[in-house]
Amino acid sequence: MAHMKLSVEVARGLVGVLAVVSAVALLACGTDREPTPGGTAASAALGAAVYAGKGHCASCHGPDGSGGVGPRLAGGAVTDAYPAIEDQIAVITNGVAGTDMPAYRGLLTPEEIRAVAEYERSL
Repeated sequence: MAHMKLSVEVARGLVGVLAVVSAVALLACGTDREPTPGGTAASAALGAAVYAGKGHCASCHGPDGSGGVGPRLAGGAVTDAYPAIEDQIAVITNGVAGTDMPAYRGLLTPEEIRAVAEYERSL
C-alpha cells in the first residue's frame, strides 16, 4: 500500500505542475484583442511598410503607435476606439474633420488602407 500512496502523491504533484505550466502558457500567449479576420503575413508587411512610409502614419502616431501629434494606437487603443475595423477604415479613408487626421482616399489604395488598419490593430 505504501507504493500506491507514493504513486498517488506523485500523480497529484504532476497534475499540479501541469496546471501551473498550462496557466503560464495561456497567459503568455493570450491577448485581449481579437485578431483581424483575413489578415495575412503579406498584408501585415504591407501595412507596416505603408504605416512607416507612404502613409506617413508614424509621423503623427509614432513609429510604434505610442502617439504624439495623433492619438495612441498601440496596446489596444485603436480597437477600443474602433471595435469594428470598418469604422477604423472609414476614418483612414475619409479623415476626421476639424482634426489633423487627413483623408487617404486617392492617396492609398483600399488594399493599403485595410493593411494599415490591420497593422495598427496589431500594435
